[in-house]
Amino acid sequence: MGVNSAAKTTTATMDWFHNLNISEIDGIEVMQTFFTDHRHSNNSNRFSPLSYTIVGVCLVCICVVGIIMNSLVLLTFLRKPKQRTPRNYFIIAITACDLLLGAIGTPLSAASYLAHRWLFGRIGCEYEAFIQFFVGLSGIYLLAMLSLDRYLIIVRQVCRVSYTRYVVMITVCLLSALIWATLPLIGWSSYQLEAANTSCSVNWASKHPKDVSYVIAIFICCLAFPVMVMLFSYSSVYLLTRRISCNSKKKFGSESRITRRNIRQEGQLTRTILMMIGAYLLSWTPYSVVSLWAATGNPRDIPTTAAVIPAILAKSAIVWNPVVYVGMNKKIRDGLIDMLPCKSIHGETNGTNDSSRTTEELKMRPLRRRLSELILRRNSSITGCPRSTVCVRAHVNDHPC
Repeated sequence: MGVNSAAKTTTATMDWFHNLNISEIDGIEVMQTFFTDHRHSNNSNRFSPLSYTIVGVCLVCICVVGIIMNSLVLLTFLRKPKQRTPRNYFIIAITACDLLLGAIGTPLSAASYLAHRWLFGRIGCEYEAFIQFFVGLSGIYLLAMLSLDRYLIIVRQVCRVSYTRYVVMITVCLLSALIWATLPLIGWSSYQLEAANTSCSVNWASKHPKDVSYVIAIFICCLAFPVMVMLFSYSSVYLLTRRISCNSKKKFGSESRITRRNIRQEGQLTRTILMMIGAYLLSWTPYSVVSLWAATGNPRDIPTTAAVIPAILAKSAIVWNPVVYVGMNKKIRDGLIDMLPCKSIHGETNGTNDSSRTTEELKMRPLRRRLSELILRRNSSITGCPRSTVCVRAHVNDHPC
């Protein structure tokens, strides 16, 4: 009786793999056990048809909102040349990756959830997992590099800004993500269906040595290392700004290397980047925890719902980044408003009153702030150094950056 039951289970599992055109998979015995457990477990560990539909609708909403918002942010950068600063190249790269995932990656998983099964075969599974993994790794590498840039600008006071340097930094991030995402396609681990059988990712469940070694490698190189870079960079920035604020008279005297205004401007940008990092970690940390659970423990102990919800949160990351840009960056907000059709008449009115508005705003400022503005303008005209630039004093006399 037990032999017949085991034979039926094995036959059903092999038929399921055959229908998905999956013929040769490394560690197939482990994956057969994993998927058989999810299909034949008790009802508390199975996804109902209504749950599939709800998740599918949520993914469709994520795709639509993510595509619209990331497209608008990219259009803002394209239509506003002044916004295409070297540092904003990081934002452009992250936005482009999110748009790529929302346009050609997540829709496959959304369609499969609505159909209650995976629709795109083995090749489609590898494609969807590759895009998702590449975009996720690109995001964390770009954010780590951006935090390192904050450290160099604020703590090390690297004043020189080079387009080439930023392009090289972004290229290194994207190439690193591409290499790690390609390795499962060429034999180091593999991409497999996840618990609900409607989306794909790295083969977390396999206990084969090459799969386990890949999981350990990506957790060290693609999660622990970037997070350590972020923690080091922003802790250094925080300690410096705190030290300056506590010793303002000493730090802002004749020997000061940074001004209060520059610290305030850099601090605002730093807060924006910290919000982006926070949104990224909130989206991806639950998925990382569940993946590590599957890699180090027994995948059969993971409820289907506990495996699906973190995956949905990870896919929602394409929505949070543009929300942070628009919410924290006034220039991007103004650029988005300028693209509205009803803004044309209002924009012309603003254009004719720029000088009077500037004068009125100056009159409304406190006397102390107006005096500091005048001093900064005079120093800028003498040294030729922009007010928004962090200038370094190598000697007693100022010189341009």
